[in-house]
Amino acid sequence: MVPILKSFLKKISITKLEWHSHIGVGDAAHTGVITGIGWSIKGTIVGVISHYLSLKTDPDYSITPSFQRAVSETRLRCMIHFRIGYAMVAGIRMIKRWRGGLPKFKSPSLSKLNETDSDKKSV
Repeated sequence: MVPILKSFLKKISITKLEWHSHIGVGDAAHTGVITGIGWSIKGTIVGVISHYLSLKTDPDYSITPSFQRAVSETRLRCMIHFRIGYAMVAGIRMIKRWRGGLPKFKSPSLSKLNETDSDKKSV
């Protein structure tokens, strides 16, 4: 399933990615630590997105610390483009793989004929 998902993700293009956050816990020292953790999380997420999807523009992201008061706000705006046919084909491939490929249809009458033929030969 992973190769199917990876091939579909490469066909997704992002033309706009804006992610701005405002973080504060009331204490300046703790706010600084949380802001640093936030930067590392955002950087990792944007790196993973840019690795698996096609970024057409540079992402715009920031974290603004609020040292005096407790606040947690985030705003994410993005434009994602993909063809619906690609999504349908990927979904069909994943379902097909999940179910173990195409079903094998056997006629019950043919299997009974084969059993009776083998029984006659052994006698």
